[in-house]
Amino acid sequence: MLKSNIYIEKASKKSKKIISQMFNFTILHIEVFLISLFFLTIIFWGYIFYQYTYKAQKEDPEVSITSMKIKEPQLKEVVEDIKKREEKRLLIYEESNIKNIFEEKKKDLTEESSAQNIPAPRFR
Repeated sequence: MLKSNIYIEKASKKSKKIISQMFNFTILHIEVFLISLFFLTIIFWGYIFYQYTYKAQKEDPEVSITSMKIKEPQLKEVVEDIKKREEKRLLIYEESNIKNIFEEKKKDLTEESSAQNIPAPRFR
C-alpha cells in the first residue's frame, strides 16, 4: 500500500510540474497564440466567403420544375376556410368596439370641410 501511494505522489508531482510548465509557456507566448488565432479566423472566414460567393456562382444550379395539380374540392375547402376566418375576424372586430383612429379623423375632416363649404379631402 505504501509503495503505491509513493508512486501516485511522484506521478502527481510530475503532472503538476508539466502542467505548470505548459501554463508558463502559454503565458510567455500568449501574443503569438492570439495573433495566430486571429489569422486563422481570418483564413477560415475567407474560406467560407469563397465557398458561398465565388464557388457558388460558378456552379450551375439544379432546376427542377414540377407541375402541381390542384384538386377542385380541396381548393373549395381552402377558400371556404378563408372566408370563415374572415367572418370570425370581422365579428370579433365589431364586438370588441375598437375605434379606428383613421376613420374618426376622416369624419372630423369631412365635417369641418362641409361646415366651411370646402371639398372634402380624398382618402385612398
